[in-house]
Amino acid sequence: MAINVDARRGDSEGGLVNEWKAALRDLLRIDVRNARATVNEGGFEDTINLIADRVQSTQQAETDSKFPSSRVMNDLIIAARNECNESITEYFGEGGNVLD
Repeated sequence: MAINVDARRGDSEGGLVNEWKAALRDLLRIDVRNARATVNEGGFEDTINLIADRVQSTQQAETDSKFPSSRVMNDLIIAARNECNESITEYFGEGGNVLD
C-alpha cells in the first residue's frame, strides 16, 4: 500500500492522521508485527517502523495540584530513561548523548 501526502497542503484538517491512527489500531488488533512508512522529504528517504516494540516505563508522582510541576515531570522522564537505558540503546544503537 502506498499513500502520498503533500505536507504543504493545509486543507486536510487532520483527516488523514485520524485515518492512519484507525488503520494502525486495526493492524495491532490482528497482531501485525511489521508496518513501515517511507518518508521522502526533499529527496531524502527515511524508513520508520510504525509498530516497533515500545520501550515502556511507569513512573508515579504525588501532587497537590491538578498536574505535577514541569520539574517533577522532567525528573520522571529522566528516571524512566535511566530505567530503560539498556532497551533504548539496544533499539536506537549507540549515538552519544542524543537523548540528553
